[in-house]
Amino acid sequence: HEKKIEELIDLSDDMRNLLTANAIATIFIDEERRITRFTPAVTKLFKLIPTDTGRPISDITTVVQVEDINRDIEKVMDTLVPMEKEVRDDKGHWYNMRIYPYRTGENVISGTVISFQDVNELKKLEATLQTALEYANAILDSVREPLIVLDGKLGVVSTSAAFYQEFKTTPARTEGKF
Repeated sequence: HEKKIEELIDLSDDMRNLLTANAIATIFIDEERRITRFTPAVTKLFKLIPTDTGRPISDITTVVQVEDINRDIEKVMDTLVPMEKEVRDDKGHWYNMRIYPYRTGENVISGTVISFQDVNELKKLEATLQTALEYANAILDSVREPLIVLDGKLGVVSTSAAFYQEFKTTPARTEGKF
């Protein structure tokens, strides 16, 4: 028994260190929607202190703009289908929120695990790419001569407005075709 207790203590220490070293903000919620544990990283998003363990998640103040976290938890608990969506904090910083069913070793669902992964740099890159695409399309549309942009396999990526007029075609009949 002592050996098993020592193994459990070691595993508990390993788990605590893993959760502390992990930069992903994570909250563990039981089937009654109460907080069972959380990683230190989550305290940036939820106003949590160690004594909040056991409190309902709905009682906790958050800087993340989640419409109805209880409804999302309920949906995951009912369907057992993980949920994922992008959310922002009150400063406009983006996170990917994932809610998964919490499965025990016996494959019993006893709550949910909610994690928040920082995707702010990805969102900035996405916005930059969208702006570049819009800029390129504006240049393409301003060309007076028929112009066609092809990919490496000679598929039509886009064309100028003059191309459509000259060849009496539409984007639906042209783009993506060879």
